[in-house]
Amino acid sequence: MSDAPAPLRFGLLGAGRIAGKLAAAMARTPGVTAAAIGSRGAVRAAAFADRHEIPFAGGYEEVVANPAVDAVYLALPPHLHLQWGRAAAEAGKAVLCEKPLAPNADEARALADACRRANDGAGVALIDGTQWTRTPRADAFRALLDAGELGELKRVTAAFSFHAEGWDAGEHRLDPHRGGGVLRDLGWYCVHAALWAFGEDPTGVSCHLSDETNHAGENVDVAASGALTFPGDRTAGFDVSYRTAWRNWIEFAGAEGSLVCDDFTNPRDPDKVRHFRHDRRGDASRVELPAFDPQVEFLTRAAAAIRAGGDEAGVKLALRTQTVLDRLREAAG
Repeated sequence: MSDAPAPLRFGLLGAGRIAGKLAAAMARTPGVTAAAIGSRGAVRAAAFADRHEIPFAGGYEEVVANPAVDAVYLALPPHLHLQWGRAAAEAGKAVLCEKPLAPNADEARALADACRRANDGAGVALIDGTQWTRTPRADAFRALLDAGELGELKRVTAAFSFHAEGWDAGEHRLDPHRGGGVLRDLGWYCVHAALWAFGEDPTGVSCHLSDETNHAGENVDVAASGALTFPGDRTAGFDVSYRTAWRNWIEFAGAEGSLVCDDFTNPRDPDKVRHFRHDRRGDASRVELPAFDPQVEFLTRAAAAIRAGGDEAGVKLALRTQTVLDRLREAAG
């Protein structure tokens, strides 16, 4: 008889591109299964279910209420996260929420509070959808930083961009009322990484946003650059854009050397996971890590955290990230 726990059964809310990627990853992940898919349209839900061999398709309410669902994955625009995350928590389901947690820190904190109060105060797990920090490569970076191999960490610099084309009027990332804008989207990864590396919040922030007019004639940020200052003369900087070629790099710089990774959120080639080390003179060496499947690693760790009752450190980091994003937006004016 196997001692392995029963598979953790996920109900997915949202039948878009991101949900499709995670549904495919669930099929590759031991101990995890996609049990239900919810969409605004019955035809779309049924098509998604057929494509990913998911046994139940329905509306959001039906998925949340389904007794065959243990946890709900929110692959919805950010303005819907609080509504459906709270509904899932009140139904006793754990919540796996795409980033950002919400359009702003107030709603993010309300979501976290709903998960803590659920089950008559026993709570349900809340896991944010930041994948890269829950992989073996992030473990290696963390061990290197904690061991002081770069000397005292003084600077974190990150960039994330791609040239977005073909987005129609329904694209939520271009709708400020639905939690859109590049700062909340790609900026999340850069700010989250800086807070993860330094382990504390910035004392000061500055930000510049570049806006464009969307299909509805409203301004939305499509490029952003920011600076964060931390105690001890430590700094971070970032640049994100929907109007620049693909970039996805990060540098951790210390007194004795630096670490550079040019595909930090997701290895371009999972069979060749590499980064670069530079010594204090600038001499570089390539470091290769064993191959891994980033989404399987993330789901495995998310499922373990849900079974253990949650990931409080991860929730705190996500809420801190959301708060700093609000500060950056305010600083941009």
